[in-house]
Amino acid sequence: MGSAQLISGWLLLALAIVANVIANISLKIAAVSIKDVTDPLAIALRLATQAYFWAGLVSCGVLFLAFFFALRSVPVSLAYPIVTSLATVGLTVLDAMVLATPIGLTRIIGIAFVLVGIALVLNGTAVR
Repeated sequence: MGSAQLISGWLLLALAIVANVIANISLKIAAVSIKDVTDPLAIALRLATQAYFWAGLVSCGVLFLAFFFALRSVPVSLAYPIVTSLATVGLTVLDAMVLATPIGLTRIIGIAFVLVGIALVLNGTAVR
């Protein structure tokens, strides 16, 4: 495998992380916007015109495709924990910024542990 393919695999993983974060935040905003609606038809109609809902769906598609193509050059044992862990970190930070969810010391320590864990998983890994 060439270095260009390996680099594109890692770039695709970065895209998958960003798409994961956008998808989750967008779907959360869409879900909150209809939390008081109980009629299934009204929910469907409201979501059909809800930009955040569509942004979430499109981002889910981008996540899937980017992750799928990244797996051609990045081992799944690295790709999956990296995407899910870094998306969790990104979601925690963005959730605080966009939705005003408090980040306390416990969450900050948790983020630090996640980042250390990713570093340990990547340490000494020869990607072929």
